Amino acid sequence: MREGWRFLSLVKSFQWNRVWRFGFVGLPPLVALIGLLSLFGLVDIRSSAALGVIRYVTANGVGTVCSQGVPCALQTAVSQSQSDDEVHVAAGTYITTGTPLLLLNKTITVTGGYDSSNWSAAPDPQLNQTILDGQTTAQVVRIEGAVNPALEGFEIRNGVAIQGAGIYNQMGAPLIRNNKIYDNDGTQSGGVGAGIFDDGSATIENNTIYNNHAQANGGGIAVHLNNGLTTISFNEIYDNSAGSFGGGIFLHVNTEAMIEGNVIHNNTADSGAGFGTFGPTAAALQNNMFYQNQASDLGGAVFAAGSMNIWNDTIAANSATTNGGGIFVEVGATVQISNTIIVSNTGSNMTGIRQAIGAGVSGDYNNIFGNTSDPTFSNTIAADPEFINFATFNLHLQSGSPNEDAGDPGTPASLNIDIDHQVRPNGAAVDIGADEIYPDVPGFTLTPVSTSKFVDRGTTAVFTHTLENIGTVADNYTFICSNDRNWVVV
Repeated sequence: MREGWRFLSLVKSFQWNRVWRFGFVGLPPLVALIGLLSLFGLVDIRSSAALGVIRYVTANGVGTVCSQGVPCALQTAVSQSQSDDEVHVAAGTYITTGTPLLLLNKTITVTGGYDSSNWSAAPDPQLNQTILDGQTTAQVVRIEGAVNPALEGFEIRNGVAIQGAGIYNQMGAPLIRNNKIYDNDGTQSGGVGAGIFDDGSATIENNTIYNNHAQANGGGIAVHLNNGLTTISFNEIYDNSAGSFGGGIFLHVNTEAMIEGNVIHNNTADSGAGFGTFGPTAAALQNNMFYQNQASDLGGAVFAAGSMNIWNDTIAANSATTNGGGIFVEVGATVQISNTIIVSNTGSNMTGIRQAIGAGVSGDYNNIFGNTSDPTFSNTIAADPEFINFATFNLHLQSGSPNEDAGDPGTPASLNIDIDHQVRPNGAAVDIGADEIYPDVPGFTLTPVSTSKFVDRGTTAVFTHTLENIGTVADNYTFICSNDRNWVVV
């Protein structure tokens, strides 16, 4: 970042000096100089139109102007847009007038969280909730064609569809980022991928995906016959359910996915409550935390079919009624498990890892404790991993954990950050599990970050915020409230 600013400063200085001299060198040399500079990217001679048009939307917008002063409806703005345009969407609840609520068939960026009284301010989806509501009658977002749109800053809820009640991606490569995707319903006619259904090669990152329900597979996310690599990274995926496979995430036959840095918890399914695959698939799981996922049959956290590489994951306190409370490896599957913590999972047989006859399991440098495993590994640590607070599922590691600097010396170089985006290794070798130890790092989340509400003097107002310690050290936080006008909490 500092290098980038330094370069920008040099460019500005260079351009300023040349402007001062233009009055002396004359017009032809000026034109030649601008042409030369443009070759090096120091002067942008594109028209403003090449940068894309911004259109503005409010929940009660009308007409086709789509300006800050005269905003339009959401689908109107999207329908008018061309490639590389942007649609800025103000806070409010947007409901469907058809199926789906929003059709995206262009490579554009659609961003929620704006304040219609101050469009120039950065979007803040926490403060300016921008809700796309299917009203339990329609699919919410449908992405059609080989397009690459970006969708961010929305709450996507109450969708109903057999595939992709919340978001359906037909074949594109969209970026789905910084959204809340919840209460979407695929519980009829073999529903799949209630939260997100990806038939393309989506990038799904930094979303909160919860309370979505599919009758068949993939309550939170389903990847189905994708035409590339689907990337699912740094999301929180919880309280989703599926009748068959993959309460949190499901991969279907012939799909490929990178699953990285997610917190996947409290999901339910018949098999693979946290993450489940079916048939020949290829998946890489790294730096994820799985906890309290519950399977009524096999694989509380993970049901593995096809090919799967599991590196630096933390799998704790999951359960399966039959086998593999942590991981179940299906017949014919090939799975590598390395640098992974598998602790205190439960089931009727082989509570940590259950390997079916005919399955291939390899790996080493794992921490297996408080549960059983039928595949055996070399360099296994059979000791308490020493989490910060297992009771509250703060699964970061304490300083001095037996997993510190204990990972495989041959860990791939691509495993260079942990679940908190911190650089790894931070020591002689990578730590085992999803977390790389950085001692005594305070950290917390406050949800929601802020609340805005008008309250008459003399009345009682209740504001509920949740404070969670996500750091690696116990810490104290002080709240100071005032009853004065325009009071704030510090």
